[in-house]
Amino acid sequence: MFVIVGVRSLRFALCLSVIMLVASEGRADELIINDFEGPNPVDGVTVTPAAVSEGSTVTAVSDVPDGGGSFAAKTALDADAGADGWFSTAFPFATLDLSAATEITFWIKTDIASNFNFQIHSGDAEASVFGFSTAEFTPDTWNQITAPVASFTKPPWSPNPLVWSNVIRFQITAFGSGPYDGLYAIIDNVIADAAVALPSSIITSFAASVLTPFSGEDVTFSWIVDPDATVSIDQGIGSVDAQTIDGIGELQITAPDVPAGTALDYTLTVSKEGEKATRTLTLTLARKPVDKLFVDFEGPNGLGGAFVSHAATLTLVSDVPDGGGSFAAKTVLDADAGADGYFSTAFPLAALQDLTDALEISFWIKTDIVSNFNLQVHSVDGAASVFGFSTAEFTPDTWNQITAPVVSFTQPAWSSGPVDWKNVIRFQITPFGSGPYDGKYTIIDNAIVDDGPDVEVEPFKITSGIVDASGFSLSWESRIGNIYQVQRQATLDAPWQTIADAYPEGGATADNTSFTDTKLGASAIYRVAQLAAPPLFFDDFESGAPGWATSDLGESGTEWELGKPTNGPGEAHSPTRAYGTGLTEDYGDYTEVYLVSPVIDLTGLDNARLEFWNYRDCEPWYLEFGQKEFLDWCQIMILNEDDEYIVDDPIWIRGGEAKEWRLEKVKIPVEALGQKIKLEFSFISDGAQENGPQAGWFIDDVAVTSKR
Repeated sequence: MFVIVGVRSLRFALCLSVIMLVASEGRADELIINDFEGPNPVDGVTVTPAAVSEGSTVTAVSDVPDGGGSFAAKTALDADAGADGWFSTAFPFATLDLSAATEITFWIKTDIASNFNFQIHSGDAEASVFGFSTAEFTPDTWNQITAPVASFTKPPWSPNPLVWSNVIRFQITAFGSGPYDGLYAIIDNVIADAAVALPSSIITSFAASVLTPFSGEDVTFSWIVDPDATVSIDQGIGSVDAQTIDGIGELQITAPDVPAGTALDYTLTVSKEGEKATRTLTLTLARKPVDKLFVDFEGPNGLGGAFVSHAATLTLVSDVPDGGGSFAAKTVLDADAGADGYFSTAFPLAALQDLTDALEISFWIKTDIVSNFNLQVHSVDGAASVFGFSTAEFTPDTWNQITAPVVSFTQPAWSSGPVDWKNVIRFQITPFGSGPYDGKYTIIDNAIVDDGPDVEVEPFKITSGIVDASGFSLSWESRIGNIYQVQRQATLDAPWQTIADAYPEGGATADNTSFTDTKLGASAIYRVAQLAAPPLFFDDFESGAPGWATSDLGESGTEWELGKPTNGPGEAHSPTRAYGTGLTEDYGDYTEVYLVSPVIDLTGLDNARLEFWNYRDCEPWYLEFGQKEFLDWCQIMILNEDDEYIVDDPIWIRGGEAKEWRLEKVKIPVEALGQKIKLEFSFISDGAQENGPQAGWFIDDVAVTSKR
């Protein structure tokens, strides 16, 4: 039979839908311990002894036995690995109960003629082994080994016998016929042939609408149980019999106000005629993302702990911009405040804010001051970054909105370091350079942080499941262009295994997508997760950067070069190649070089973001009449597919040093959306390098993404 277990919404794996396939006889005949499928099939695999581990590699390979899926695990020893007496490959996994197993089978392909043992471990000092030999095997062919559980024995080197209900890894060990240097072994489809009773039939499912809620967020528990059973949930909830009708129940709770990262177990207990069964869900409290509304001065304590650097009156006023709520914050300096050079109004935040993913900060200002200003953002370590703007073009005493891209914030000379965007504690508004400001005022309202367009996440359902000669086919609601991950578990307590990842290739092409699992046991539970959409464009420069073009309009001889840097960062961000303004030498005077991307298609999109890693080592900028001036600079412009500039100003510009690989995120401007574009990375220097020779600009891992 088929049971729809639930529909869940997950952070990071956007939506999840689950279906369970149960054999009519109610027992499972096969448990896949490891079939090496999924996105990271050999994660955590190790080779011993330690000296041999340094001279060996374990990789997922497509050399598989008949019916073996897509991948197997290959251990290859170097020619000088030093494996004279033995070597062993260990495969860890989530805890399994194999207490009812009768035998374990696996496939092996090797060029080693030797004694082997197959080890099962339940702890660092708990093991049992099954011995076999490849002496009679034809080298480089697949052979299946069957290991009856009754034939496993405790080896003398294991102080304690194996606990079969708590198995955590298996190992394949060759011994006694070394040296094994330069040889290999491939393993696939490790399967326990077990008469394993399925979990109690009085609980079919227990699910939550979200597994990583924010504090205060609503979470809906749902369950399917025996209609005649009594039901309760712990964590102070108690009996939920009243919420259970004909065996189907639902209850909404509010996630408690506890620190992010706290894990809370909720256990469903079901009882009937002396039989009791439990299921547990773990809710892990997530960090609440930056609220779009940063400060709006509403509420009973709208000003919080705001203060002014000079003698002034700070009040809440009802003079607000359109859509500004009821109150704004007004600073009025005394007529004799003595604010000749500057004054600053500071607005501490009620709690630390993590603005790591912020793209821009906007706010409204009304003032009678014509001056340069800066918006300062401060973190708990006393560091700050600032964004400069001017009210010179404003009509006095009118509301104007300022938008400050995060990429345009810089560290001021008076700050000990750049702001720690993960721990923002206050912001300040500061006019400077056109005083005296005595008797003047500013009004501030609606400081808003924008971390990108909001996307409505719609839950989806598995719509059908069919068993036929080809296997089990399941279909689900899909969105064109999205990709999905399909996972399977043998029982409700077994680990999940990924059987299809980033599926279908290229994204869904219709509003319903299907997948067929050809490896059927007596029971299985399936879930489908909608994954984050792949980037619209990505290049890590490892394939020769096809479609990229460079040009040199300067006099220095410095050029954009592709390869492994030995200057500057000394290595690419990942894995080996990057673009740099000279991979081996510092840049020269009068450099003017351009690097242009291939065409990137933004047709039909209403949002996009550029992300790239960069290392920067050039002359710093300086302030002149309150404006930032560059001596040497790195910038990014947007072109159309005919190489014409779409906007007049750079979307990103930097000078100075950032002498480590750093991720940059830049919103693509509205003018560039809905069409095909190119990105132009340019580096320009003046005729002198007063700081001495410097390495220039290096970029890697360029991506353009969209929230679709």
